[in-house]
Amino acid sequence: MSRLAKYTWIIFSVITLSLVSAIIFLTMIADTSTFKPLISQWVKENKHRTLIFDGDIKLSFNPKLGINLGQISLSEYKQDKVFASVEQAHITLALLPLLRKQFIVDEITIQGLKTTIIRFQDGHTNIDDLITHNEETTTFSFNIGHAEIVATDILLKDYITNKIATFSDLNLKTGRLSTHSLNQIKLHSSGQITTSNTPGSTTFDLNLAATQIQLNDGYIASDPILLSFNIADSTSHFTGRLSISDFTHTDNQLKSELIQLELTSQKDTQVLMASINTSFIGKPDKQIWTLPDINSVLNLTHKEEFNPPIKGQLSGNLIFNPLTETIQMHYTGKFANSPFQASFNLTNFTEKNLDLCLVIDQLDLNHFITSQTQPLIPNQKNTEKSKSNDQAEQGRALWPSFLEDLNITGLIHIGQLQIGDIQSTDIQLHIQPNNPISFKTN
Repeated sequence: MSRLAKYTWIIFSVITLSLVSAIIFLTMIADTSTFKPLISQWVKENKHRTLIFDGDIKLSFNPKLGINLGQISLSEYKQDKVFASVEQAHITLALLPLLRKQFIVDEITIQGLKTTIIRFQDGHTNIDDLITHNEETTTFSFNIGHAEIVATDILLKDYITNKIATFSDLNLKTGRLSTHSLNQIKLHSSGQITTSNTPGSTTFDLNLAATQIQLNDGYIASDPILLSFNIADSTSHFTGRLSISDFTHTDNQLKSELIQLELTSQKDTQVLMASINTSFIGKPDKQIWTLPDINSVLNLTHKEEFNPPIKGQLSGNLIFNPLTETIQMHYTGKFANSPFQASFNLTNFTEKNLDLCLVIDQLDLNHFITSQTQPLIPNQKNTEKSKSNDQAEQGRALWPSFLEDLNITGLIHIGQLQIGDIQSTDIQLHIQPNNPISFKTN
């Protein structure tokens, strides 16, 4: 046999074998209804959940192999109650790799995903069985050219904090996703947060973008991650932009070299603008999250009263532990040209107990007194009792409104205080929950 004839025969054999393999493969999956009970049975035996296909599995060839799934639902663990459902899903597979026993997804689209995630009073969740790692190591790889999840509704119920968060119309689009890299991630969602037995709600709008996240044997590194948000309730409005740079994740630590936050908060006619830079260290195993070197610039304005705006700057650190429900903060800085030192300890996120210690070198309250509070300044004709009452009311009027819901205990020490034409030194303000602020001066 000549060399040309030999190569021709080899090529013909390969083509014939490929065609026969394709025909056998397509013949096997032509009756897709036979696979639905097999898949449901596997899920039932291995995950103890009920998987129901309400629609047909349809195939398309144009020119790639496409699999269209109708409505699908998955039950709660060992229950018949629906945990998650999907209105429609479409998967496009690369055909030739299938003949080489390689499963490569070109595109995946999921529409109308609805699910409810619950954290119960004892701390366990209804997805523990889905995220628990098996002792046996399993090698898994994937390569998806494009993914899109649209019209998604996610409900989060937390029975420990009695809060319900609803993510509505969540949309996620990505570029290529592989075992070692996630690319061009864009996410948008709106929603609201409510608290049981508490009127009103907090609404939010979120946008997340990440260019590339690298994954390698439990190690994660990413390009800058950008998050913009808009949060509002009946009295306040927050807008902001968060940037996380040089983010890494190892077995024992999450870390970012630089986090930048631009925040604008508005309550009535009062506007607070803040620019914050810090690094970040987290220890997931101990649930300890630290901002070790916070540096920020503040600008406080009042539409009618503060002219010019009141400026401030501070530096310090913050430690957050959700398991113990504590936030510890320590700061030094300058606000309205007055140096200060402050420490805060917030405990019990439901009752919001705040213990504080604030030491201010000098404070000129004339920067803060509005036309409504100026008549409350005591004069020499007042009795000592009326002076004390007026000062307490003055303190309440000047107290930041966003602190009204906190149960505050602590001490504020002011070296020198200026109110109108009156000056006082060495002032101590003792604060207790539900009681007037008590003043002591020398």
